[in-house]
Amino acid sequence: MNLKTRLTVKFLSQVFLLVVLVSAVWGGTIFWVQYSEEVIPQQNEMFDVLSELEKTTEVQDGRATVPPQTLAKLAPQSWVQVLSGDGRELFAYRKPSNIPERIGPGELAFMRENPHEYGYALHTWYKGSGENSVTWVYALPFDAETQLSIGTRFLILVLGGSLLLAVLVAFLFGRQLGAPLLHMMNWLKNIASGELREPVDADGIARSRNPSGNLRRGYRLYRDVLNTLERVTDALQANEEERARLDRTREEWMAGVSHDMKTPLSSVKGYAELLATEQYSWSEAEVREFGHVISEKAKHMELLLEDLNLTFQLRNKALPMERRLEDVVEVARQSVIHLINHPQTSNQEVVFASAEQPSIFYPLDRGWFSRALDNLLVNAAKHNPPGTRIEVEVLRAEDGGVRIRIADNGVGMDAQTLEHLFDRYYRGTSTASKESAGSGLGTAIAKHLVEAHEGQLEVQSTVGAGTTIVVSLPPVPSIDIKKPLR
Repeated sequence: MNLKTRLTVKFLSQVFLLVVLVSAVWGGTIFWVQYSEEVIPQQNEMFDVLSELEKTTEVQDGRATVPPQTLAKLAPQSWVQVLSGDGRELFAYRKPSNIPERIGPGELAFMRENPHEYGYALHTWYKGSGENSVTWVYALPFDAETQLSIGTRFLILVLGGSLLLAVLVAFLFGRQLGAPLLHMMNWLKNIASGELREPVDADGIARSRNPSGNLRRGYRLYRDVLNTLERVTDALQANEEERARLDRTREEWMAGVSHDMKTPLSSVKGYAELLATEQYSWSEAEVREFGHVISEKAKHMELLLEDLNLTFQLRNKALPMERRLEDVVEVARQSVIHLINHPQTSNQEVVFASAEQPSIFYPLDRGWFSRALDNLLVNAAKHNPPGTRIEVEVLRAEDGGVRIRIADNGVGMDAQTLEHLFDRYYRGTSTASKESAGSGLGTAIAKHLVEAHEGQLEVQSTVGAGTTIVVSLPPVPSIDIKKPLR
């Protein structure tokens, strides 16, 4: 049921409730007036008198007689008239002079309905039918003020009660509809002012929720709107957190560029000033040496910028990736070949333990995943002494995922180095090489690239016994090998 339908049903139910309550007020008021203390005794008295008259009256030869003891029971200022079937008077007692002796059925009915015309309220009793019928008329003084008082009270009760009920129902209906609307308006004001949360009460509980966390009864009518507001608030909170995170990473990136460029730029500046000085005349070999240093520093700065940009993209999940089903065994084999052919790592013993392993296909962005493996392998080779054995193995995991194990028997790492292995610019104290030719971002980039493939890195290391790094890729559903993944 949508919001429009729920509002319509709610409105109609309130109208129905109001009609029922007003009807109850009318019925109750009429009942009270008819059977109040002033009316019931009078009705009972009239019934008793008329019944007594009917029982004791004797009709003979066109005349009627009523015993004195019956007449003694009449109310003060009342009178009695007995009429025949044709309206002729058979008996009268204390009848006023303005009352005719012959009263037809129509005139009698008029007199009953208009007591103010004659000053008396008439009450009748019938016996028999046709010309043989007898009618007893018992008249009591008509008190217009008393009757007006009863009518006034009736109107006051009916109109006042109906108005009170209408106001009460309108108040409750308005409260049920208005309180959630005011709550949602305050919520929107909070959002507009940057306070991205639902308004809460003094106990810190959202006003639309009860302590158990469910929507309150009056708010359920607007559950669609409230759910939408909640989603909007959550989305804005996520956007705000993302914006703050981007600001932090941007500041870190700028600080990193400033920090990392300072040293190579100083070298470039120093050698450039040496070449530009007029106090010395440099030989061709010295100029060539200076140029070589400047070139190396420029390459180092280029590498730094590339790695910093890549780190920024990875941390902000902005790295463009095109994942396809690739043979992980072949990808690892190519990384091992690159390591073997690398001039700085040619003295290491590199073994690919999965040379005979059948193909294992997995959705990868081959370029970025190869970059991660290359960084891990180069790191293992650079920070271990010559002759270290580096073994690479690709395995199909029991859960359907893929495991790539990179193990060496080198110097290992202490606890501090292991803890900060994937931190930017960190260079441990247990490595065999103290050279700083790299950007200091290799392992951090490798970790982010693996995580971009929903994988994770696990490292175990012991000083003097070597290090083992395991790249774990989670299982994926069966996929058509020819279909690219994005």
